[in-house]
Amino acid sequence: MSAVEKILRKVEQDRNRGHDERALSRLKTALSERPQEFLLVREAAALCFELGRTVEATTILRGALRRCPQARPDILQLARDEFERNKPPELAEFLFDLHLSDSDVERARDVVRALEVTDLETLLL
Repeated sequence: MSAVEKILRKVEQDRNRGHDERALSRLKTALSERPQEFLLVREAAALCFELGRTVEATTILRGALRRCPQARPDILQLARDEFERNKPPELAEFLFDLHLSDSDVERARDVVRALEVTDLETLLL
């Protein structure tokens, strides 16, 4: 079993015991030691989203883009999936920027269209 698999097993055990904060802390520590390990990025961001900590999840994804540019499609998909479920404005900014940097104006527009009028301020300021 690899070191990452061991970490993920401990995270799962923490979560099964209802210790989500401990699981997240474990993931962040592991991510700081293995910053290019996308499995850790995915798990940490997903747990942050689940806990309603969108800003923290988005920060993790932004860092992963810098450290793991090859994982960009997976990062983008993870962000899109969460945005489709909950439409958090903090994540909208991240997606909007990604789509524009890819010259995907139509998808950037879709992000804006999906937001509530009151959430547009996040994107515009």
